[in-house]
Amino acid sequence: LLKDLPDIQELKNLEVVDISGAHGLQTCFDNTPGEKKNKSKNVNFHHLRQLQLLDLSESQIDMLPMFQDAEEAAKIHSLKRLLLRNCRKLVKLPNLKPLSGLQILDLSGTISLVKILEVCFEDKKELRSLNLSGANIRQLPSTIEELSNLDELLLRDCTNLESLPNIEKLTNLEVFDVCGCTKLHTIEGSFEDMSYMRDVNLSGTKVSIPPELPKETKLRCSKRITLADGSVFEGEIWSKITEAITIQMTGNPSSSEAVVKSQEIIENEPEETREIQPSETRTSKSTEEGGFTKERLLQVPIKRDIYKSILSHFDSIS
Repeated sequence: LLKDLPDIQELKNLEVVDISGAHGLQTCFDNTPGEKKNKSKNVNFHHLRQLQLLDLSESQIDMLPMFQDAEEAAKIHSLKRLLLRNCRKLVKLPNLKPLSGLQILDLSGTISLVKILEVCFEDKKELRSLNLSGANIRQLPSTIEELSNLDELLLRDCTNLESLPNIEKLTNLEVFDVCGCTKLHTIEGSFEDMSYMRDVNLSGTKVSIPPELPKETKLRCSKRITLADGSVFEGEIWSKITEAITIQMTGNPSSSEAVVKSQEIIENEPEETREIQPSETRTSKSTEEGGFTKERLLQVPIKRDIYKSILSHFDSIS
């Protein structure tokens, strides 16, 4: 079994470091006992300016190399994917601010990770996917609101997570999953301006009042929200989903213009006129813990401007 990593910090043309599944790997640094110990080995990766992927998933490491030099302010813009899935002994992260080009950060299953520094989410304009499912954190840095291009925020089974900072500025968010966050009571801010949102999962939390859902949508696909009690509402339009939720929560159909129709009527009417109905609870494949294949995580997320131009094209010809 691989128990130690050779010194790679001077391999300046290195693009990929993938040692995922190395269950015996306990350190990136030198674990040679006695005077022969090389204390400078793999301490800093700031010279790896071509590095695009660093995957240490399933290893036994308890810390990472640094990504900065005290004498230089240079950033490592090349690193796109930092994958640390199921690094169960990882207790802290270095300053990740220099990783300005990061697009995917996967810390799912890091059960010993209890805190994330505020600077870790600074200068992350390209970050698309943030997965902290199963981490032992109590709260998130307030700088998460700066992740303006974030598509996915996955916090499943963060059982010690007590609160979230206001995330209403994350207007490009598509998936928000806090399923199993049993200590989470409230979600600050509104989702009204999140026109790309398609999946909200609050199952297993103590969030009795869901955030305000988007007023408009730019995605032509089914939208879904799973409430804290496990009830699921699906439909094409968020406003109708909101109406159906209001009916269920108030228990008074007259309180909303929406009318809950029988399944027989719904099946016989045109799809675009259907009202939203609660459906059976089921787990979203896109947010299920462990559901992300490695191939999925290695895909560089599509650029948002390209995405928007494609949507605009289809709107113009429809």
